[in-house]
Amino acid sequence: MIRLALFVTTLLSAAPAFAISKGHYARGRQTLAIAMSEDGPDHYLVLTPDCYDRAPLSRHYEREERTDNFYAHASVVAAIREVAKQVRTDHPEAGRFAVGELSNKRGGKIPFHLSHQNGLDVDIGYLVRTRAPHPVPLCHDGPRYEVKVRGEWRVRGDLPLDLNWAMVSAFAARDDVRSIFVGGVIRRALEDWAKAAQVPARERRRTMKKLIATFCRAPKGVQMGTYRNNRCPHDDHIHVRFHCPADSPDCTERRKKRST
Repeated sequence: MIRLALFVTTLLSAAPAFAISKGHYARGRQTLAIAMSEDGPDHYLVLTPDCYDRAPLSRHYEREERTDNFYAHASVVAAIREVAKQVRTDHPEAGRFAVGELSNKRGGKIPFHLSHQNGLDVDIGYLVRTRAPHPVPLCHDGPRYEVKVRGEWRVRGDLPLDLNWAMVSAFAARDDVRSIFVGGVIRRALEDWAKAAQVPARERRRTMKKLIATFCRAPKGVQMGTYRNNRCPHDDHIHVRFHCPADSPDCTERRKKRST
């Protein structure tokens, strides 16, 4: 009887976990998700569990099941840790990765995001040179690095382009990373920096291919500056999106059209 129990336990532990990520990034779910730890040697969570109970977030996260959005597919959590360790080993002056929201434990729609639904998306603050424990304050958005000066959009001078190139390049080098969303002005600045720094052409092409530009926009009749990240979605963080993992046959990277 004991041998049978041990056999069953071994069999179950060895069995693969199927259908962890389900559906599309903007219309999906997840099961058996892994939580990103609040604190690590090279990262920390910007939105810790108690942040959802405080203002101003508490107004938008009234449903308990839409809080605690720091779960993802196990491979995504591992990738973030690996890249953070790699970048900070190569650049000791870089602060810890400020990890924003990933996905809800069960997936599905969460406030402020169109995607982040199937455990394959993560927001990470732009890197800065600092020894401060939290480069981006807990429970807050990071600083906006795209500013409009005399009618022209520019990148703030205190954004270290070398550190942020190292971060996006490290993610882009991974086969499991599909795309990296960044501010459009920041993307151009990163490309210009890489050329000036004589980054190898192969690395530049590989990285720029995965960098997807997003631009600040305001609704008609509304002055820019009165809206925050819902109108400048990637001026204070990058958004890394991963390919569907092999263990999730119900995951799709193409959004299915709704039948009419």
